[in-house]
Amino acid sequence: DTTDSCEETSSRALGAYRKSCLDARIRHEIDSEELIYNPEAGHSTVWDFRFKNTSGMEWTAFDPWYAGLPSRKMVFLSDGSVRQLVEEEVVDVDDPSQSH
Repeated sequence: DTTDSCEETSSRALGAYRKSCLDARIRHEIDSEELIYNPEAGHSTVWDFRFKNTSGMEWTAFDPWYAGLPSRKMVFLSDGSVRQLVEEEVVDVDDPSQSH
């Protein structure tokens, strides 16, 4: 049921927001371990990425979020690059040999 799915997603988002607010009361910066994706660690930060609607049709047309699909999952790597995470594998979206 999509209603249950939306409510579950909404509940998770609200919980994450509350946790973030509580964390912000205690500390005022984050460290590199929280930002940098490390596949061996088993618990790294993965960022949901979607374009804002105001970015225009040329961007949102290729964004899965606007097609009703899950948003792209992106990670920051220790070399300073940003990559997409597909099925728990880091891929270079600019490299056609890595497309799924």
